[in-house]
Amino acid sequence: MRYLLHSGNATYDATTKKYKYSLDQRIQDPKSIRLVKASYVAATASSYPAVVYVKSDGLSQLCKTKHTVELKNLSHQDGTNIFAVLEERHTQGKYSLEETPRTLPVKLHENVTTIDIFFTDNATILAGEASSSGSSSSTSVTDADVTAISDLVLWFPMSETTLLSSAYANTPNIGDNARYIYPGPGADNTMVFSGYQDFQVSSLGLGRGISSQASWQYAIDSSVPNAWQSELFTVVWSMKMPSTLTSTHKVFDFYSLKVEIRNPGVLYIADGFGSSFTSTNLAMIPTKDYLFTVVRKAAGGTVLFEFGSQVENLETNVVTIGNDTPKGADVSTTSHSWRLSDASQHFLNKTGILGPLIGFKGNDATETTTAQSWIRTNYDGGDTSSSSTTATTTRDASFFLELEIKS
Repeated sequence: MRYLLHSGNATYDATTKKYKYSLDQRIQDPKSIRLVKASYVAATASSYPAVVYVKSDGLSQLCKTKHTVELKNLSHQDGTNIFAVLEERHTQGKYSLEETPRTLPVKLHENVTTIDIFFTDNATILAGEASSSGSSSSTSVTDADVTAISDLVLWFPMSETTLLSSAYANTPNIGDNARYIYPGPGADNTMVFSGYQDFQVSSLGLGRGISSQASWQYAIDSSVPNAWQSELFTVVWSMKMPSTLTSTHKVFDFYSLKVEIRNPGVLYIADGFGSSFTSTNLAMIPTKDYLFTVVRKAAGGTVLFEFGSQVENLETNVVTIGNDTPKGADVSTTSHSWRLSDASQHFLNKTGILGPLIGFKGNDATETTTAQSWIRTNYDGGDTSSSSTTATTTRDASFFLELEIKS
């Protein structure tokens, strides 16, 4: 006999998160049971497992022999009520049975009149009801939020309208050549960085950055005066690490803030006018993507100012705080060009990618969060052009099982 189990015909218990079918009478003299088909659509949630277990105490009670065990450090030979394993198929939150159906012998005279079905992520029972509903506003930071940062000095959106070719054409495509890096709205519009040769627009996450295979490549803004003109300032940027970190990679030189990645992949910040650099003890991994934040902040005691730093791994979202380092060069000096990378480094030694960068006067925590959030949103491929309120479609869980029970 073929038994069709649909979630729409079951009684759902929100407390136990189990679906139940109450039978008029027990199944008469069954000999074997086989789960032929199974599909499951998870309720709307913030995340979804890669596989889902189909469990049933009632069906497992029918079985004559132990049919499944879970490998554990302890009690790994104990039987379990896992009846099948469903795999996610192409669409997030939707699962189906891909394994070959198994025929299981059952007890002839077992008095089972309730069949329960529930679904788990390992040992965690999955809810049958959506965890969120209604409409929600996008929390992505927009371009307008960055423009509104007070005393915005630097902003490299790395967009197609701010990365321009040698002929001043837009760069809509990954791989396009870009010679000039223009600021975003609200930043110092005299800060236009010109490449020694062409950069290439490159993917950084789902966003954009610049790289270069040209020798002696760097970018410079020589339209002095260039200066922070504030003792306190903040710079936030994203970057893909070069494929090897055994040499020195100069990231940028903004006179009062000079940043390098030095062997073995540690962030260093210049501590004065010369070439002396101090380690932040922030260590990176080759080819991985990071979000950096450096602040020139007030210090205590006889030291008036110092640099604080942190780095976030954009793949794992783990944030690490660096050691404070000396304050760097005088912020009021205006006679120096500012640079991205360095000719001797061949722009991050030809394998690194510089992503969006935002720099502003002061250490305002809200503005720092805005800068970090904008860069994360860009990295994740979000639309930062405008905010919007969108309806969030939610769904409760549903399932279908086909059982073949022979009598």
